[in-house]
Amino acid sequence: MENSLLLIQNTTNDCEKSLQFISQQYEDMQNNIRQLEQQCKNNCLTISSLEGKLEDLQLNTKKNNLEIRNLPSQEKESTAELIQMMLTLASGLNYGVQPSDIRHIYRVPGKKGTNRPIIMELNTIAAKHDILNSVRRHNNSNPSQKLNTAHFGISGTANAVYIGEDLTSSTRKLFYSARELCKEKQYKFCWIAHGKVLIRKIEGQSAVLIKNEAQIEKLRQE
Repeated sequence: MENSLLLIQNTTNDCEKSLQFISQQYEDMQNNIRQLEQQCKNNCLTISSLEGKLEDLQLNTKKNNLEIRNLPSQEKESTAELIQMMLTLASGLNYGVQPSDIRHIYRVPGKKGTNRPIIMELNTIAAKHDILNSVRRHNNSNPSQKLNTAHFGISGTANAVYIGEDLTSSTRKLFYSARELCKEKQYKFCWIAHGKVLIRKIEGQSAVLIKNEAQIEKLRQE
């Protein structure tokens, strides 16, 4: 009986040691998991910060740019021809942009035969806003004859043309999501100003700056 009791006692001690070992391993694993979670959070913050800095850099490079969409493309289209179309528009809408104001103008690369957007790089922000304000005034004053291909000296059927700020890819996606939100929640206004997305529910309310998709989702849940 003594031998049996001794064997049981030894077995119990071994079990306790095993349990202590397993418990220590579990605790170490929990500590490792917490460290990894914290590291993941830190990495996410770092990535978010870098993305923000990259977005600011891209915005800075595009701050003087305009995007012209739905303007028919020619098979052989020179820079001089694109500039001339912009000057024809300037004459028709009465804004004071000169050839010297245009730093560069080009079609965005893409499938041939499609109306790829045109990017116009201007030398000053003032010139950019002069064009945007002139287009806005024209469209507001001529709701039945908004900006179209005829204003660029293009003959044939007059098709709508759109001029806006040259957006980064992330801002473009955010702008799309914001417009969808406005449709769902019946916001009256959604627009871009200085590369930023803004919305306003009704006339007279303060504008809301949209910073990210999480903010849009929060507004959607309200």
